[in-house]
Amino acid sequence: MLALSGWSLFAKESEDKVSGVIKTVTGKNPADIKQDARVSLNVPTIAESGANVPVKITVNIPVKDVKSVHVFVDNNPTPHIMGINFSEMSGEAYLEARVRFAKSSAIRGVAILNDGSAIMDQKEVKVTVGGCG
Repeated sequence: MLALSGWSLFAKESEDKVSGVIKTVTGKNPADIKQDARVSLNVPTIAESGANVPVKITVNIPVKDVKSVHVFVDNNPTPHIMGINFSEMSGEAYLEARVRFAKSSAIRGVAILNDGSAIMDQKEVKVTVGGCG
């Protein structure tokens, strides 16, 4: 039997929580959602405050082929930050918002395509002051 340290156990539980949320929202296992250059996630590398972090996601695919875009911040108490659905009338698959980070974390922009596939871009954001407390 493999013993895990308290830190490793916490990290495993956190990873399992994020994986479960991603699977619930997207219907895909996180390992099946591949990094793809057609999804562009623009966030600062360092955020002075986690309370107000600008996020821009552009999906360089015709909007008629994009069902939705979702934002996940792994280390937040609630990792699924937002999702937006698109239609042909949307013009382009683009999302811009300001989000709150509890602490430094990976952030993922996941695009669900109309063919059922999912693609993403992922970045790390270092937060110097927490935004959730």
